[in-house]
Amino acid sequence: MKKKLVSLLAFLLQLAGISAQVISFLPAQFSLDDSISLYFRANEGNKALMNYSGDIYMHTGLITLQSTHPGDWKYVVSNWGENLPETKLERLDANTYFRKFHVRSFYKVAQ
Repeated sequence: MKKKLVSLLAFLLQLAGISAQVISFLPAQFSLDDSISLYFRANEGNKALMNYSGDIYMHTGLITLQSTHPGDWKYVVSNWGENLPETKLERLDANTYFRKFHVRSFYKVAQ
């Protein structure tokens, strides 16, 4: 599952046409049972959200062994355009946003 989760994250970066500097994770390598910190830097990549003053939400899911193609996300937390409190990124400064979460708990993946 770790490899599949990392594959999803790489896929998301490709979809957005952005470099790895825009979105980063700590730790960079993680498993379902880890807590991770996600950082979004709006002043990198195409800078479309640079100095944006509104709220930013993440829309993610997992690619699993049951997925039939790279866009077949499983365990999606919210629908596109549905902004839930648990998907909101915290603003650290004008162009840096942050969210920490436990992977298995956030995506509600059974043990």
